Amino acid sequence: MQAGHPMKILLITWNYPPKTGGMENMLFEVVRQLASTAQVDIIAPFADSSKAEPAIPRLVRAGREGLLSFFVHALWAGIHLARETKYDVIMTGSALVLPIAYLLGLLFRLPVVAVIHGLDIIYPNPLYQIAMRFLLPRCRHVIANSRMTKQLAIEHGIRPDRVTVINPGIDVSEFDHPGDPGDVRRRYDIGNRRFILSAGRLVKRKGILEFISRALPDIVKHDPGAVLVVIGENPSQSLAHRDDMMTQIRNEIARLELQKSVRLVGWTSREDLVASYQSCDIFVLPAINVPGDTEGFGIVLLEANAAGKPVVATTVGGIPDAVADGVSGILIEPEKWTTIAQSVTNLLHDDERRQKLGRQGRERVENEFDWKIVGRRYRNLLARIISPEQENGRDGTKRVADPLP
Repeated sequence: MQAGHPMKILLITWNYPPKTGGMENMLFEVVRQLASTAQVDIIAPFADSSKAEPAIPRLVRAGREGLLSFFVHALWAGIHLARETKYDVIMTGSALVLPIAYLLGLLFRLPVVAVIHGLDIIYPNPLYQIAMRFLLPRCRHVIANSRMTKQLAIEHGIRPDRVTVINPGIDVSEFDHPGDPGDVRRRYDIGNRRFILSAGRLVKRKGILEFISRALPDIVKHDPGAVLVVIGENPSQSLAHRDDMMTQIRNEIARLELQKSVRLVGWTSREDLVASYQSCDIFVLPAINVPGDTEGFGIVLLEANAAGKPVVATTVGGIPDAVADGVSGILIEPEKWTTIAQSVTNLLHDDERRQKLGRQGRERVENEFDWKIVGRRYRNLLARIISPEQENGRDGTKRVADPLP
């Protein structure tokens, strides 16, 4: 990268809006942050042309649906783009697209930086695992979304000094203007009852089915008015998750006769989701350990904190990076359902502690997880990878930074 010239980045990603999910939202924001000072070109999968694209840098989409079509598209589009643009680095939106990024890196002698999330490197397929153990150590650098994901990368053969943890961020300002909590409570027929919220794609590792089965009956026993609102649907666009969790959850609610205590909302607008965060009393993410799957981080936990709400979650995967136990919420070992139920019940009835944790959670996300802060971490790391000499100050002294190859 020449002095005075903006960094040029080619991003290859299978996960990008209008697909929905935490990974998709995160990558869109990473692009937005990088594009403030760099040229970012994006190779992305097919999307319905009738849907308006967000205002973003150059975006080259596949013309057909399907992973194979995307891989073919990504390779040819990457060759075309790299011939006409002198990129400084190839980034991947996940480990899934590393085969394409690796080939392009070889062809055009470009460093590859992989952004990884957890499931994308442990997906339980033998051939996939062979590919990961070959490709990950050949990346110039890896950006992991949590300490847990970094450890997984190290176990796949990459040197620790080639992995940097950059947690996802959120737009804290999105939660600066509280709406009318009464509107959400009326819509979900909650009234003045205690309001427990959970949100996210309905996959087994989230533990919502087990929470309803094993913890909610005890919570309702101590507080008959408590209501759990679940925002989310089955992950129809996921490559790894095919279970019909919504039907399983509905059946369990009926079996336990908890219809008056649970609201299954499905997907809702972003505006309604933010209003739900602001209206609830506490947020829960009772994730469980599932072989071949993991909770890489838990952005919803930061969003709840940004709304000034405390969280109750489990010590699964990267969640301990998202929650400071006793500061922004409560962390509990997975599947300790009696303890989880007691913690939720106690917190629902302790207004002072609930408000303190919510206030501290808001301060924490402002100081550590706002996208302006996270975006700067991405820019600085990429600049050091592309131009290692930037690690040294003008006076020749060594800056304290992650060691890079």
